Amino acid sequence: MTRGFTLLETLIALVIASITSLVLLQSIMAVARGTAGIDIALAGALETEFSREAVSDALAASVADYLDSPGAYTGSTTRISGTTRRPVLTPHGLPTRFVLTLQPEAGGTALVYQEVGQPAGDGNERTGPREDSTLTNGIVAMRFDAQDLEFRFAYQSLSRLYDREPAEALDAWPPEAGFDPWYDYYRPPPTLVMIVDAEDQVLWAITSTGWNAPPIRGRDLEEIL
Repeated sequence: MTRGFTLLETLIALVIASITSLVLLQSIMAVARGTAGIDIALAGALETEFSREAVSDALAASVADYLDSPGAYTGSTTRISGTTRRPVLTPHGLPTRFVLTLQPEAGGTALVYQEVGQPAGDGNERTGPREDSTLTNGIVAMRFDAQDLEFRFAYQSLSRLYDREPAEALDAWPPEAGFDPWYDYYRPPPTLVMIVDAEDQVLWAITSTGWNAPPIRGRDLEEIL
């Protein structure tokens, strides 16, 4: 006659099975949390890389704009504004005004990119910025561990180019003197934009091919015809 399990043996087996299941469940949850953490870190890294590349592309695609337009390229040690053909936060295809700033933060500096919302009308007014132009919330394109960072600009004038001299480094854009008379009606972007630290070490640099004249506007056609 076959002897069955006693009640005590059955209870012990159930306890062992429960403990084993609990340990296995905790292990699975730990692996899941680790995987989720990796996914979050990877997503954050990809988002940072996308932001950096997108903003670099927008700055490289800066275009000349008319001097009477609020989109004419200007730059100081902490702020750049201009017009790009490859916006980041609005649909591509239309030139969009942007603002790029160096903003101090705890332990470093953030490079913040914003775009200017298009006001009502055709955007061709000669009176300067409209009151209803607004900046987007923007994105942080890069973060630097250092503080006291500055924008620096380089301009390869035609005279220096013909004389085979290197581009001139500037603290502001446009240059105060010696700007080529070709640009008395519109302002091109600088040849090079850099971010430098207190020791003049270059931390980031983008070249631009914005020497071309700005596009013809609607009112220009009326003057042509």
